[in-house]
Amino acid sequence: MTLQYYYYEYQVTAVAVTLVKCPLCGYEFDEGEHRWKHFLNDHTADDVPSPRSTVSDEREEPA
Repeated sequence: MTLQYYYYEYQVTAVAVTLVKCPLCGYEFDEGEHRWKHFLNDHTADDVPSPRSTVSDEREEPA
């Protein structure tokens, strides 16, 4: 996943992390483009991998 990290030092320090590239399709966002609109219009819930698919169901018991 491509993220851009910003560090602003004013009276109050602020940090912002911006998604630069879509992790699902590789689409590169323009500056100021709404990321949620891309996910709403171009992706469905089926595009996101299930978190259960990353964990093996065959776990070994501790010794």
